[in-house]
Amino acid sequence: MSYPETRRFSQYLSPILISTALLLAHIQYFWFYASAAISAVIIMFMFFRALPSTQSVAGRGELLLPLLLLVGIFGTAAASTITGTFFGVLGAYLVFHFYRLFPSRVPRIMLETFTLYTVFLYSAFVWSINYYFSPQPWVTLILIVAGFFAMFRQSESLLGAWVGTLIMAEFAWVLLFWPVHFFTAAVVMLAVFYLIYMISHLSLIGKLSRRKIYFQVSLISIVVLIALLSSAWQPISRI
Repeated sequence: MSYPETRRFSQYLSPILISTALLLAHIQYFWFYASAAISAVIIMFMFFRALPSTQSVAGRGELLLPLLLLVGIFGTAAASTITGTFFGVLGAYLVFHFYRLFPSRVPRIMLETFTLYTVFLYSAFVWSINYYFSPQPWVTLILIVAGFFAMFRQSESLLGAWVGTLIMAEFAWVLLFWPVHFFTAAVVMLAVFYLIYMISHLSLIGKLSRRKIYFQVSLISIVVLIALLSSAWQPISRI
């Protein structure tokens, strides 16, 4: 079987592996963890094989985005089986289309969608750890910094990635004192990331204006307000 034929076959393998692991989460958690680990290794190997042989080590940072999405998919499913399965199936659909065009033919709209969905699920995974295990704040902040720096680095300069990551870390520090459900915290993190992402993109293409800033800030404020009003809040004893 030639490489193009193998590539066409393997693009269907990722959603099958993800869906199988998510199904096992409803049956037995040991098999879910085992299948999730195996699936992540196989899928990441597929992405690695899809890179051009001449790709530099620095250019392989493109692999971080699908890796973070897989971590988010399986981590969220472990924290909330039913809701995590729903988001995980959508994630499998995105992985299927992203891999089919990876790495050079991915249109910007798909890259943006993939990035934003990765932000949401990775944030849900990190905040679920904070919600259920109450680790030291620095543990949560390290996970936030590592994940968001990798995501910002996909489209920003090194300085821009550090600035964006610092802003996300500041908001994460604030959220540590909000007794909200981890999905609510994930929505807030997604909203802040989206605002930074869109403003930096509009500035880059020379279309940033005061009106667009007001619109984006108003839109994000409404999303965050709705998320907070509909959130399941933790008991005060958990703060």
